Amino acid sequence: MVDGDRDGTATIDMGCYEYQPEIFDARLGSVNTAEGGVNRADVLLLNGSPGNAERVVTAAIGESLQLDIAAPPSRPGPLCSRYVVYAWVGEPDPLGVSVQERAGYFLGWTAFPTVFSGGSPQPLRLWNTFGHEPVLGEPDFASEKAPTTLFSLPDGRLTAITATFQGFVEDDAAPNDFRVATTNGLVLRVE
Repeated sequence: MVDGDRDGTATIDMGCYEYQPEIFDARLGSVNTAEGGVNRADVLLLNGSPGNAERVVTAAIGESLQLDIAAPPSRPGPLCSRYVVYAWVGEPDPLGVSVQERAGYFLGWTAFPTVFSGGSPQPLRLWNTFGHEPVLGEPDFASEKAPTTLFSLPDGRLTAITATFQGFVEDDAAPNDFRVATTNGLVLRVE
């Protein structure tokens, strides 16, 4: 018997890990989860990929980088979903997981605190087509509604960095009547 998460409740160790929904769900996001989450959708893509199972993409110094936000499956078509995407330096850990709620509606978890939720560390950069700057943050970059490219760096980065991207997107299949979901988190490691 073990208490792997040190919460005072012992469990039987059968060679499995203890499920920690917040950190797992934080990186998966809540897009397309109105029907219980079986068909989650990745909308943040780096070089066309949502990353590995932990939502990590590794790139070499000087490798071309492009971050895109796709429209959720519930909102097909050009320029159809508003969003806010935040960028933090670093990789999240379980202590940074932040519950995102608005007017009693659960939007999902994010891997880091947002302007919306408060807390630290706050994102260093953001893209915002929702507006509502006092609540969601003042955008650092001009953007169009999803689907769109958030940035493209043909020559990549010249130095190593780890950065995390995540935010909110309009989604008619969000897990709430507010019709806003948390995007998948995406960790970029440039090595």
